[in-house]
Amino acid sequence: MLRYRILSALIAGPLVLLLVWLGEGWTTALVALGAALALNEFHRLTVRRDATLLLFLGIIACVLLVVQATVEMHFLGPLLAGAVVATLMLLVLLPQKERLLADWGWTLAGVMLIGYSLSHAILIRKVIPDGREWLFSLVLLTFAVDTGAYAMGRLVGRRRMAPTISPRKTWEGAAGGTMAGMGAAVALDAVYGLGVSIPSMLVLGALIAIFAQLGDLSLSVVKRAAGTKESGALIPGHGGILDRVDSLIPAVLVLYYFLVYGIGAA
Repeated sequence: MLRYRILSALIAGPLVLLLVWLGEGWTTALVALGAALALNEFHRLTVRRDATLLLFLGIIACVLLVVQATVEMHFLGPLLAGAVVATLMLLVLLPQKERLLADWGWTLAGVMLIGYSLSHAILIRKVIPDGREWLFSLVLLTFAVDTGAYAMGRLVGRRRMAPTISPRKTWEGAAGGTMAGMGAAVALDAVYGLGVSIPSMLVLGALIAIFAQLGDLSLSVVKRAAGTKESGALIPGHGGILDRVDSLIPAVLVLYYFLVYGIGAA
């Protein structure tokens, strides 16, 4: 399994970085596809394993949320209102209503969690100076956090962080992931010449590390409630798309708003 995990990372990682490097359009297509696949897995975990009308509507909403970040059609408000109201109205027409509100709520949660959050990657690529390099840094940072947490947890991990949610995660591993994130942030600033102070990059690295690991734990709660270990089997050795973007979802929000209100406002 470790061999497949490494091989998948060696193939998928450079492909993701290549599409980000090629331009905003390719980045948008990549994020939209990833959001659609991730929502499909989220739907199977929280709503039903079979395809439903909600899944179809949710995927459309996710893709539109990502696309609107690049085409500037300014339809975010109407889109969100339609996603909330129209889906509930359509569900009323369905014959089975015993899980109507729960399924509706989980679908909206998935659209916001995945589609809206990941749309910020497009905003970083488009409106933030050196947006391409910042997205490169984000992908590499989350990889460093994951690797640091895994390595430290395996070496010295003793105290379980959340034994009822994810038994293998330890406080030592979390500390290792945070230190790896901080170190990687400073190194990436030097590599890409982002021109940000070392203290600011240390803070950013720590924030991304903390929230990335919280994102991973949050999905573990959902998977445990669904009685499964992984969200899917699309990526050999890694599970599903949602297993790979669970840490990126909060990390991209942290990076965007830190750049806008932190570094960008400094």
